[in-house]
Amino acid sequence: MKIYLVLLILCITGVSCSSESSYTINGTIEGAKEGKVYLRFRKEPGSKMEIIDTVRLLDGKFNFTGTVEDPIFCNLYYKGDSCNSFVYFFLENSDITIKANSDLFSTNLGMNLTAWTISGSGSRDEYKKFQSIKLPDEIMQIYNKANETDDDDIWDNYWDAYHSWSINRSIDFIKEDNKSHVRVFVLLSLLTNLRDTRIDLLQQLAKNFDSSLDEYIYMQMLKEKIDILSKVAIGQPAPDFVMNNQQGDPLQLSSIQAEYLLIDFWASWCGSCREDNPFLVECYNKYHKNGFEILSVSYDNSKDEWLKAVEIDGLRWNQVSDLKGWDNAVGKKYYVKTIPSNVLLDQDGIIIARNLNMEDLQHTLSTIF
Repeated sequence: MKIYLVLLILCITGVSCSSESSYTINGTIEGAKEGKVYLRFRKEPGSKMEIIDTVRLLDGKFNFTGTVEDPIFCNLYYKGDSCNSFVYFFLENSDITIKANSDLFSTNLGMNLTAWTISGSGSRDEYKKFQSIKLPDEIMQIYNKANETDDDDIWDNYWDAYHSWSINRSIDFIKEDNKSHVRVFVLLSLLTNLRDTRIDLLQQLAKNFDSSLDEYIYMQMLKEKIDILSKVAIGQPAPDFVMNNQQGDPLQLSSIQAEYLLIDFWASWCGSCREDNPFLVECYNKYHKNGFEILSVSYDNSKDEWLKAVEIDGLRWNQVSDLKGWDNAVGKKYYVKTIPSNVLLDQDGIIIARNLNMEDLQHTLSTIF
């Protein structure tokens, strides 16, 4: 997929540049004299930043010029001798002014929204409007109570309520304007963060956007990811795959005979995954005789760490890994963005559930068996 970003070399050679076809970023960092400023581009939510351009800070000022085909989500990163800070914004062809106060950097390393002010980007203002939507008072009350008592059940209630509100906030915002580049990005972010596969909703929201956005880079990513998700949604046949087991021998998913099979995505370095393992062991020991199987797919890079964790946690079922970490091929095929994650298959290899927590898994298995 092409990246819609080209540095405007014509500006350097003296050809005039209008604000309609290019961007200019004029920046000032108060209290800072020297350092480097990086303009970076995030291809998609959750991906690594790629450097577009780098300039030196001279007497507290910096400048970028270039062109983008459509608004893209960027990151401006300042690195000084004694402090650093960054801020996210939408880069588009306009005159953008960025101001910062380095006094706030030293006490809040990293992203500090109060240290930065940005003007001249309408897309950034639109996204800021989305971010400023307030959490309802009733959810804040749950949060305050959880914070006061540190009760696990109350925290669970809070995160459930927050997750539901966050999804609905995104959906409502997306529906308000079907010609908005920013709202395509918000839907892409929603898809990336959505643990349950509400594929029908995602398809409908994407379909509602105006055709003028069809070639937008984030729309192309969105359609590609929805296509992947549709193939691993509940009710679909589980895509077959082959991956090496602990002994280095290839193991094919379809070769495993089971009444019900849980594909579990985990890693030795994942604390939440390791916390789930005792529950998986309990389920396996209780229902294996009835035809329940588990296939664990590891996101490890180190074979030694992977096998050590398998032994320590007593995982007696099939284990596979390509030792590529987050580039795990099976995880990409099943659109796994966080771990622990899982997919439950029935005897016909049909996906009947995704991302069950351990309590729900135990309840589901007790119902089945």
